[in-house]
Amino acid sequence: MRRRDFITLAGGAVAAWPLAARAEQSAIPVVGILNPVPEAVVPHLFAAFWRGLADTGYVAGNNLAIEYRIFTPEVLPEAAVDLVRRNVNVIFAAVPDAVAAARKVTISIPIVALDLESDTLEKGYVKNFARPGGNMTGMFLDLPE
Repeated sequence: MRRRDFITLAGGAVAAWPLAARAEQSAIPVVGILNPVPEAVVPHLFAAFWRGLADTGYVAGNNLAIEYRIFTPEVLPEAAVDLVRRNVNVIFAAVPDAVAAARKVTISIPIVALDLESDTLEKGYVKNFARPGGNMTGMFLDLPE
């Protein structure tokens, strides 16, 4: 290879590298939400959710995408599978049924759970409290009677 050809090739690669780096960075994170009710039914809860995201620098439609799935019991399994198929970065499961459905379809995508009814050990969501392991976090509350 002649020196001039090498310099041209190297210069082109250096010029193209920032474009390639920017293209990789342009992918924005995607949050999948599994919820049985539309946002309009519980606007105060979602206002807090959006505020929390904004406090950490994430704004839906700006630097964050949302895949929202409203479900009935009949379509919940397919809604959870669809979020995994779309390769979301995290799944927010808003009720116990959504937590269980998300857990059944992925062990690699992080799941943020809001489950105020289930025993996490009994359900197998965590191995133990000292070292839970797995891909699940969130708020759980079990009050046995």
